[in-house]
Amino acid sequence: GRQEMMTRIGRIARAVDVPVSADLEGGYGPHPEDVAETIRQSVAVGVVGGNIDDYTGQTLEPLFDIELAAERIRAAREAADKTTIPYTLTARTDCYLSGHADPLQEAVRRANRYHQAGADCIFVPGVVDHAEIVALVQEIEAPINVVVGFAGQPMTVQELAILGVKRISIGGSVFLVLVLVAAAALSIALADWGDAAAIVSIVVLNAALGFVQEFRAERALSALRSIAAPTARAIRDGELIEVRAEDLVVG
Repeated sequence: GRQEMMTRIGRIARAVDVPVSADLEGGYGPHPEDVAETIRQSVAVGVVGGNIDDYTGQTLEPLFDIELAAERIRAAREAADKTTIPYTLTARTDCYLSGHADPLQEAVRRANRYHQAGADCIFVPGVVDHAEIVALVQEIEAPINVVVGFAGQPMTVQELAILGVKRISIGGSVFLVLVLVAAAALSIALADWGDAAAIVSIVVLNAALGFVQEFRAERALSALRSIAAPTARAIRDGELIEVRAEDLVVG
């Protein structure tokens, strides 16, 4: 519940020297005042940012009504603004994860409404298609946050930056790696070589995929740089040379 979450994120905030932003889930209650109280408590334990999602947890109606969801974000913004810190409020919309019939358009509709209500950033977990990420970036009037990692977004940070994404979350990917490494070590200690080999294979496969993705990102960045800094051919002193386009002069 909320109290346990506050205890845990408070410990984290006191243990590190960097700003801490917390996953505050649905605000620990359906009403705007529930969300406002969660924001106030998060500030009290040392957090400087948090996300509030629009997922209800109900199968038939997995997302809050858009106006109620916006009121929840507005209540969070007002509660944060009454504190003495610049609080980064992220609104999360679970259109892609809840099985919505048209997740792209619904995410855009909700995201812009949440931004109008006071969200600084919009988190859209579950989107993996390049074209849809670009559409979200272009149509949403706020910085976009997506997931990277083994269980989520397959693209690298650099690829996402090229597409216009401003913020990332790693989800449970780092924790998953640690669990796999621990499981492999335990299997080796118990001489369970079959399980150990399978787990190591998974880790190696993910590392290989990461290398391939990084290579692709570097190629994409190189292509982007060539577009951003075009060259031209010019005749100078009777010789044909290649110069930066910005160095050309008329005449």
